[in-house]
Amino acid sequence: MPIAFTSGEPSGIGPDIAIIHAQKEREENLLVYCDPDVLINRAKQLNLSITLKENETRKASELSIFPVKTDVEVDAGVLNPKNANYVLEIIKKATHDCLKDQCSGILTGPINKAIINQSGIEFSGHTEYLAELT
Repeated sequence: MPIAFTSGEPSGIGPDIAIIHAQKEREENLLVYCDPDVLINRAKQLNLSITLKENETRKASELSIFPVKTDVEVDAGVLNPKNANYVLEIIKKATHDCLKDQCSGILTGPINKAIINQSGIEFSGHTEYLAELT
């Protein structure tokens, strides 16, 4: 059973963490909740090879993905409050899959609370949001 990884803020380091983690063969399967375009573009920026799979993989340079599209285009390092709904949606989908016993646990990537609040959504953090979802 995979571990759910929410990639967090799409312009942040979360997608990079997933890509770098995928460079080696591994025992666990990480299911990354992220926009495929974000991962592909970020891998190019990092000069790393990545193949996205919608099924389980533990092979080097392959990454299992649960695709969720961002609301607007992403520029690495440039925060955009228009992607706040996306950030919350990937957490929501991963939590839902854990509650349905489709994932063994959840690992959350970094998010920016201020950007989510700036979008007009009241948000105090991962812990409170996860409690609300469960």
